[in-house]
Amino acid sequence: MNAARRTEQKHLRINLARLACISALYPFYHRFTHTRTAHINSSAKALFQTTEYRVSITRRSPSILYFVISHPSCVAEEVAARTTWAKDLNVLWFNTEKSFRDTIVVSVVPNSYMNIFPRVRKVWQHIYENERSKYDWYVRLFPDNYLFASRLERLLMPLDPALPQIIGHVASTKHGAFVGGGAGWIVSRSALEAWALTDGADFSKCEIPSWLESDQIYAEDVIISDCMQRAGINFVQQKDLFRSFYPGHESNSDVSEDQIILGAPKNIITLHYMTAGQVTALWRKEIRSRKYAVISFTDDKKGVDYAYLAPFAVAAWKRIGWSSIVVHVKTQQQDVSIAMTTLQNAVSALDPTALFLTIPTRTENAATVAQLVRLFIASLDHIADDDVLLTSDADILPISRKAYELDPVDVMNVLNADCCGSINVGAHKVLMQPMTNVIGTKRNWRKLMELSLVQDLSHLDMQKWLSDHKFEQFPNSSVIKGENDLWYMDQRILSLRLHHSPVPVKKIPRKTSEDRVDRIYAETWPSRISLADLEQKTDLHAWLPSSRGEGHDELMHFVHACFDTFDVSILNDFHTNFTELI
Repeated sequence: MNAARRTEQKHLRINLARLACISALYPFYHRFTHTRTAHINSSAKALFQTTEYRVSITRRSPSILYFVISHPSCVAEEVAARTTWAKDLNVLWFNTEKSFRDTIVVSVVPNSYMNIFPRVRKVWQHIYENERSKYDWYVRLFPDNYLFASRLERLLMPLDPALPQIIGHVASTKHGAFVGGGAGWIVSRSALEAWALTDGADFSKCEIPSWLESDQIYAEDVIISDCMQRAGINFVQQKDLFRSFYPGHESNSDVSEDQIILGAPKNIITLHYMTAGQVTALWRKEIRSRKYAVISFTDDKKGVDYAYLAPFAVAAWKRIGWSSIVVHVKTQQQDVSIAMTTLQNAVSALDPTALFLTIPTRTENAATVAQLVRLFIASLDHIADDDVLLTSDADILPISRKAYELDPVDVMNVLNADCCGSINVGAHKVLMQPMTNVIGTKRNWRKLMELSLVQDLSHLDMQKWLSDHKFEQFPNSSVIKGENDLWYMDQRILSLRLHHSPVPVKKIPRKTSEDRVDRIYAETWPSRISLADLEQKTDLHAWLPSSRGEGHDELMHFVHACFDTFDVSILNDFHTNFTELI
């Protein structure tokens, strides 16, 4: 085996070890928004799950039955659940009376809270007798839960329902462990069968244990957990994901409501003790338009410097409340394929809501495709019309949240407007606008650029648009900054479209010499100004890895000053791994 091959295998082992470590912290890496499809990168097949838009995989989504145990006193919460998180799910609704047309009535005497155990046991009896073997997983909830269903499905995707297991918030009493009922349970098909085998199809042998105090007999979760333990069912601890209280409760002090909605740094799956108003308000925030910063890079020799900074940019945008769309313009540089997979895994760990696209092209026009693609993201049909898209560069890391809190509904916002001289169009001068940053909804971007919808964006789509709109075609040789005007092709096109925009344009001036931490000006560097002054800056013009030494030290000074420890750990790990691979 030659040295190069041994080195490659070493890097694969490093990647696998690190990925396993991060996977333990983040059991699911990818958020498939709207109709997005999962794909496999052929260079890392069977080693890493990646997301491209070209080659489909056949991994089956788990079959799940949700059921909610309600009560007439919870009608407001049930209505809220039915009209928000549960409205598109396969849910059975149980109650002690016929509250809705599809209600399954399960009643005991008395139907009191202290007597909830026999009622819950009868619900499980109904599930076993009518639904067993139809599903991989059975998810039990209450009407005052809030569920992030797509996160739950991604959690279950790699797990085996043939193993007898119950997943949830595992706690303990002096008599042993139990799975807290309020946060929700996930019970595997095998666990349901094992329990019925032990306690009978009607679960009548599952009884209140003698050691449970008489004033605790309402604790159906403790009682049924005890029965399931006797049946040999394994309890899987996921207390970080299954929360027993609502946002803002002291037990959830480790995450803000925005972080709960974003799903980072913890992909919380359930909440409990939610009022109807809280459920509705959280749902509105969850489904409101998402905000995406669009960054792109190539994997050729010059592009990997910017590729390296992509995870740093993703973390920075997440810090101020934005997700990211990261576009990898893929050339035929097979020697960096493992590094690109490592990069994508870091992006997914930092922000599970980020979208990662791969667009193959020829090496000679890769830089132009990477620059232009930011103007065409709005053509993707799986991005919602009200989603907000912001053009940015991989080496620009935002700092100020307030600077980007703009209303994009009716206008295109241009930050640092009229920044860059002008271009001559016939007898007229058109002021040049920056690529960093222009902000608008997908709907307004489509109007601005006159874009048709596509499922998969390719360089051919962009080439056709250029031809249809009488712009230059892609170059047949490499484009290098400062050597020809094609380097500014994206900026010229954007400036002309904004000049003739059918959407109102709001120009917002900036003084980047004052409000930017710039790699060019040492007096602005993070280690040379106070944290208070750093936090007043709008953004940071980051150091490329080729600068190494002092530049990297300054970048990491910024990361440690502004990012949380979870993100710092992932970025440190990524830096070590990626720089070894390239």
